[in-house]
Amino acid sequence: MNTSSPTTGRHDNKAPKHRRKWRVVGAVAAVLATGALLFASGFPQKRLAEYAIRRATGLSARVEGLSLYPRVHIERLDVFTGIPEAPPALRVQNLAIEYAAFPDTGRWIRHVSAEHIRLHLDSALTARLQHTPSAEPARAP
Repeated sequence: MNTSSPTTGRHDNKAPKHRRKWRVVGAVAAVLATGALLFASGFPQKRLAEYAIRRATGLSARVEGLSLYPRVHIERLDVFTGIPEAPPALRVQNLAIEYAAFPDTGRWIRHVSAEHIRLHLDSALTARLQHTPSAEPARAP
């Protein structure tokens, strides 16, 4: 393709720069659209909630039906001990956490409610809970 000007014979470098600019704009738009679709689907939030539970408790979790606005709502939360074929150690249905983004009183969480909570304690979970650092009473200095 000849990009030289017919009157001056010099090459016109504006066309490649212009195309490059639109490619960058298109790539940024594609990344933003993908991020918006992922956020709307709830996939990253679900994985983040499962990761946070695993980090806090050392137990795996499965979250179903997560929404974040106007309150955190989880249709079903299952927490597992890791024992194959064992029922969930904790099952919570319709967990709702009302929060304040900018609290006046310093309280981020206003109210927590759940429709159904089922706790299944077995010997492995009981032993695990007894040996966690947070389960030991604090000692005076």
